[in-house]
Amino acid sequence: MISVYNKLSETDLNMRKREILDQYIKLIQWGRANPVHFIKEIFNIELMDYQKFVFLNSWAAQKSVWLNSRNTGKSFLSSLYAYTRACLVPLSLEYIMGPTARQSKETFDKLEKIVTKKIPSLLGTSEMLAREVIPSGPSKSGFIQNAMECHCELYNGSMIYSLVGEGKNIVGKINCPIAA
Repeated sequence: MISVYNKLSETDLNMRKREILDQYIKLIQWGRANPVHFIKEIFNIELMDYQKFVFLNSWAAQKSVWLNSRNTGKSFLSSLYAYTRACLVPLSLEYIMGPTARQSKETFDKLEKIVTKKIPSLLGTSEMLAREVIPSGPSKSGFIQNAMECHCELYNGSMIYSLVGEGKNIVGKINCPIAA
């Protein structure tokens, strides 16, 4: 009997790596099917009922419009939506767009505050929020902000951009690949 032994390369999977990868895949698939529960269980953020309703009705829709009154947490929910989508869909590009620089930057700032635990009511959020963002930039939080755009990159290759202006004026930016 002849036995052949091959040395594992760095790209080959051993049983332990395969088990970890299978668990990760199951978690991602569960999160995609249950985004509100994913936010609650993994991010440790409890949404209000109307926020869950808005989130779930937008999750699988091709297009959706949120019509909310003042002080209903639109910036909070939209930034959390973009971040959850970026976490659960590898290599995705999420855009936060607003007609003015103040509006899009405010939503991006809200996302940064959620992730870095700078909102007093969200101090109990999970560490997973911050661990998914690649640390870079002057603040080392991974959230890079300059005059024209704000962005962050996640370890799964997803990116979140905050762009200024109307969609028709920045279409070229959205159509061309941004990832380096």
